Amino acid sequence: MLVLGINDFSNFCAVGGGMDIFKFKELLLPNADPELRRLIMQITARNVTAVIWQTDAWPEDFCDFVLNNNPLAVGTANFKYTDNDFNAWWQEHPNSNPFGYKANGSLQSQSGQRYNFNFFDRIIWDWDGSKFRENVKIHLVPNGN
Repeated sequence: MLVLGINDFSNFCAVGGGMDIFKFKELLLPNADPELRRLIMQITARNVTAVIWQTDAWPEDFCDFVLNNNPLAVGTANFKYTDNDFNAWWQEHPNSNPFGYKANGSLQSQSGQRYNFNFFDRIIWDWDGSKFRENVKIHLVPNGN
């Protein structure tokens, strides 16, 4: 399980903050049809907190899990989210909608092992449900230091 951008889980779970800062950019594209408005979105962050736990599934109670289980590795990463049509889910259109997340950084395990970290999640879907593809990869590569 990968969590990006939460730097204090106790505060976050108490709804008191505990989150890193992300930058949001949005571009609303003009269109010949005023009822169809494409919103291009990009979210970025540098040196956000990255935490990985070894688990078979996302826990039913997120806060209980993160507050009571030691992570596999902790560190920082650079993050980027892109979406070519953020509004695609609520308006009928003929476009495919690719969007996704990327992150890379440096993490360290509880025992001191350092890792290079890479994360990739890319999704492409059509509004009418005729196409859905997702490609997800998380790599922790020991860096030998």
